[in-house]
Amino acid sequence: MASVTSAGVGSGLDLESIIKATLSAENAPKLAALTKRKSDLQVNLSGIGIVKSAMSAFQTATDTLTKSSNFGGRSVTIAQPSDTTYFSATASASAATGKFNMQVTSLAQGSRAVSTAGAFASSDAVVSASGGNLTFAAGTKNFSLNVAAGTTLTQLRDAINSSTSNFGLSASIINTGGSGGESRLVLTSNVTGAGNDLTVTGDSAEFDNVATTKFGGGTGGMTIDTADQAKDAEIYIDGIKATSSTNTFTSAIQDMEITVSKLTTSGTSIAMTVGTDKAAVKKNIESFVKSFNDVIGVINEQYASTGALAGDGTIRSMKSTMLRMLSTEVPSGTNLKSLFDLGLKMDKDGILSWDSTAVNTLDEALTNSFSELGNFFSNSSDGIANKFKTLADTYVASDGVLTKTTDSLNERLKQVEKDTSDHAYRMEQFEKRLREQYTQLDVVLAKMKSNGSYLLSQLGALTSSKS
Repeated sequence: MASVTSAGVGSGLDLESIIKATLSAENAPKLAALTKRKSDLQVNLSGIGIVKSAMSAFQTATDTLTKSSNFGGRSVTIAQPSDTTYFSATASASAATGKFNMQVTSLAQGSRAVSTAGAFASSDAVVSASGGNLTFAAGTKNFSLNVAAGTTLTQLRDAINSSTSNFGLSASIINTGGSGGESRLVLTSNVTGAGNDLTVTGDSAEFDNVATTKFGGGTGGMTIDTADQAKDAEIYIDGIKATSSTNTFTSAIQDMEITVSKLTTSGTSIAMTVGTDKAAVKKNIESFVKSFNDVIGVINEQYASTGALAGDGTIRSMKSTMLRMLSTEVPSGTNLKSLFDLGLKMDKDGILSWDSTAVNTLDEALTNSFSELGNFFSNSSDGIANKFKTLADTYVASDGVLTKTTDSLNERLKQVEKDTSDHAYRMEQFEKRLREQYTQLDVVLAKMKSNGSYLLSQLGALTSSKS
C-alpha cells in the first residue's frame, strides 16, 4: 500500500489515523480469511502427501507378491566353516532343488614368465639399443608397446605397467643381490584358463631376452615354468569333474553360478543344498503386512479430530475398503482362503499383527501349504496381492484419487495466492482513493480554517474601532 503519511497537515486534524483505521477495517478480515484458507489447504496437502507416500510403499510391497516368480526363488546353503569360504553359489528360480557334495581341487590362475638367469646384470641394463615394438598377448587379449632406443629394464617395467592398453599384465623386477647379483624381469598375467599362457614377441632380435619367442623362432629369454602356466579352476560335483577358465562356474550345475576361492582338503567334500527360498517369501509377506499397517496408521492419524484430514471422506473410504478386502477369499484355495489363514489378527483400529496362537500361522503355511502361497497371492484373477495392487493403483496412479486430490489442492493454493495478490492490489487502490479524498478534505478544511481566522480578525478589528 501507499506510504504517504502527511494527511491532515493543512487542517491540523489526525486524518492519517482515520485513513489507517479505515484501511485496517477493510484489509484485516479479508487478509485473515485468505491466510486461513492457505493454511488449511497446506495442512490438507501435507496430510494427503503422507497418506499417498504410505500407499505408494504399500503398492510396491503388493507388486512384489503379484509376481509368481518371487515364490519360486532358490536358497543355497553351504556347510562350510564360518571362518573359511571355499566357494559361494547362487541359484536362479529354475534351478533344481537338491543336495550336492562339492570339492575344489584347483583354482584358475594366469601365467607367470621370468627372464633367463644372467640376461640382465642390473635393472639399469639396456633392453634394446635400437628400440622397436613388443607385443604381449594372453588368450584373446593383447597390446603392443613402442620401446625407445636405450630403454632400460626399469623403464620397460614402468612402460608396461602404465600402458593404457595393458589388459592386466603386471611387470616387476627381482634383484638377486650377492656378489654375483643380477636382475630378473617377471611378467604376471591375470588372464586365467588352460591354454592362455602369456606370449611376448619383438620385432627384432634385440628383444629376445624379454620375449617368450625369439625373433627368428625358438624359445626366448622369458620362460614359463610348468607350475606357472595358466590353468583352469577345477571342481568335483558328486564325483563328476567340471572345469572353468575362471574361478566362476556359470553352468556346471544348470541354472547356478559357483565361485571358488579356496581348495578343499584332499578327500573332503563340502555339502551344498539348493532349496526353495521360503525365507524370502516370508520376508515379502511380512513387508506386505507392515506396509498395510503403515497405511492404516497414517489414515488413523490424519483422520483423527486433530489430524490434517479430519472428516475427509476420501481417506475414510480408503480405510474401509482396505479393511473389507482383508476378508477377501481365494476360491481356488484349499488350506489358504483368506489372509487370516496365515495367522493374522486385527485390532479395533484396523492394525494387523501375527497371532502365534492361531490355528494356522505363517510358518505353518510356509511349511505345509507353500505350494498354495504363490497362487494365493499372485493369481492374476483372484490373487490377494493382485486385488490390493489394483486398489493401490486407483489411489496413487497418475490419474488416481490421491493424485487428483493433490492436483486439486495445488490448484486451489494457486488461486489463493492469486486472490491474495489481487486483494493487495485492491487495497493499494483503495488507499490511493482514500488519500485523494482526504487530501481534498484537508485542503477544504484548511481554507475554511484560514477564512475563519480572517473573519475573526475582522470582527476583532470592528470591535476595537467602536470602542
